[in-house]
Amino acid sequence: MSISVEPEVDETAAHVAAIAAAVYAVLGAHRLVHIHEVPRGPGWTATGRLAHHGSHLPRHSPR
Repeated sequence: MSISVEPEVDETAAHVAAIAAAVYAVLGAHRLVHIHEVPRGPGWTATGRLAHHGSHLPRHSPR
């Protein structure tokens, strides 16, 4: 059996505090009601992939 000398630290609280401080610095005093991760669907990746592949197309300049 092993016993930790130091208590476990919850990094989530530190991340939420950092996000709240950044929002306050940019927007000023606002009330944060809910913070959550936004799921990324296939549309997000498809848009990025389209932009990336589109950058490889040759550009035709008008003559």
